[in-house]
Amino acid sequence: MNLPSAMQTVMPNMLNRETRLVNPILSADIIETGNDYKITVSLPGVHESDLDVELCERDRTITIKGHTEQTFNEDGDTYHRRERHCGDVKRTIPIPSGACLKDVNTSLCNGILTVTFPKQETVNSSRRLLPIKTDVAEKRTPILKKITNKKN
Repeated sequence: MNLPSAMQTVMPNMLNRETRLVNPILSADIIETGNDYKITVSLPGVHESDLDVELCERDRTITIKGHTEQTFNEDGDTYHRRERHCGDVKRTIPIPSGACLKDVNTSLCNGILTVTFPKQETVNSSRRLLPIKTDVAEKRTPILKKITNKKN
């Protein structure tokens, strides 16, 4: 058996075992509407009491931490496959640059966390000329006159 075919045989089994050990990546969407930004995250099975949402203004990120309890079947049934995650989950998501970090709202409904940021007031993006200080221009004027006088 060559290496590629051996890897195809071994890898699916390893991945199936590993999925129970590795925290899943929380699926998230970042949506811009007319007035705000919304970050939605899927958190199936996580209750509000087992959920923390932390805002870091310095890094402009939110960190979402959740916990789900493992359920055991006491009837003696045997699991043939167990893919649903139990335990702790955590994800840090960057906040869009146009989002205001004040008046942030969060809600949890049917396993979907929504964090809403109002948009920052728009900065005037029109162009304008900047004034030049006259003292810099005055220092150059005598030098130009001297050069002009030498040529005559």
